[in-house]
Amino acid sequence: MFSKPVRWEMYWKELFRQMVDIGAGSAFIVLLVSLFIGAVTAIANRVSVIQEQHLHATILYRSHRAQHGDIWEWPRPSPH
Repeated sequence: MFSKPVRWEMYWKELFRQMVDIGAGSAFIVLLVSLFIGAVTAIANRVSVIQEQHLHATILYRSHRAQHGDIWEWPRPSPH
């Protein structure tokens, strides 16, 4: 199965050549996966920010309406 290399110089050259082949061969896959992970993270972050802004706007609206005594009424559409 495993044996001691006869020529150490050839062993190291072949080892580093294979390491470079594996690294360079997988660079495209790593780049592709990184792009997808970055896109998903950016979208999730944006959705989180939008939800937080909506929550703050709702709280501000409700607190404003509570000061005027009609907390459970939504704004009525303006007559046209």
